[in-house]
Amino acid sequence: MTVNSDNFAHYVWLEVEGSDKGDLITGRIGLKCDTVQITTSKTAPVIPIPGSGFVTGKSENIAIDTGMADKQIQLSGIITEQVITKNFTRVRAKEDSAELNSMKTWATTSGSSPASSNVNVDSQTNLIRQPSVYMTAQEVAQLIHSYVDSSFRQDQQNMSKLVFLYPSRVNKFFMYHNSINEFSLADYQISQTGTGANDGASIVQTNAVSSFTDVADLPLVPFNFNARRQDNEGVTTLFEDSFPDPISPSTGVSDSQALSGVIQNFDTTFDLNPYITFSMSFKVATTITL
Repeated sequence: MTVNSDNFAHYVWLEVEGSDKGDLITGRIGLKCDTVQITTSKTAPVIPIPGSGFVTGKSENIAIDTGMADKQIQLSGIITEQVITKNFTRVRAKEDSAELNSMKTWATTSGSSPASSNVNVDSQTNLIRQPSVYMTAQEVAQLIHSYVDSSFRQDQQNMSKLVFLYPSRVNKFFMYHNSINEFSLADYQISQTGTGANDGASIVQTNAVSSFTDVADLPLVPFNFNARRQDNEGVTTLFEDSFPDPISPSTGVSDSQALSGVIQNFDTTFDLNPYITFSMSFKVATTITL
């Protein structure tokens, strides 16, 4: 049985602060999760009302809505060997040129080419600026451990985003998605009957996902805590975040769609298997840099 998988085969992945938002690979590490446990704990202190039982015959409590909630995500599963692609803005090819030249397996193109013992600095710079390498499960686990042990100053190591995809029938307007296998939300093909935009107007979606569409055929959206548009009544417009649109390899995942936070714990087990079992605790939060 092969455990090889690219990020397209993953529904959960971590991404560094400097990841490429235009695709689903660059700056991301895929995770094969058996379980993703999401806990939302509302902060609402409950205060008993003294003497309420004397008047009503039963005790009464008051809950104070503070507008705060603690959001924690627990993940567990396996890490498999996979292609890791990075995009560095700063490299030290000139400083490392002597060591790089000593490597006899340099390839000057994206495909295979004869080994060279002396590749110019410009070629080396291109190769190490945008590497795409096939790493073992053990290497990927070590990579994540080293990233968790970093800080916000190392943007290429700061794993501050978590993406978790799930199937969705209903879009941000409480309407079915436009079509089966839809990835990016397009303009709706609708027909409107009646005389105008009033409550009695009938809007019908054509070629749309329906309540009978199989889950396997539904588009995928990234999990976050944003509500759909009509539910945002009472939300200050300046701070209103939209429910995410479906994604695809061509659209990527934007910052507003991914979950921002910090990895609090990352545990792995190295054994005789070709994969690595792991568990992780991710706290949803906005990271403040000093």
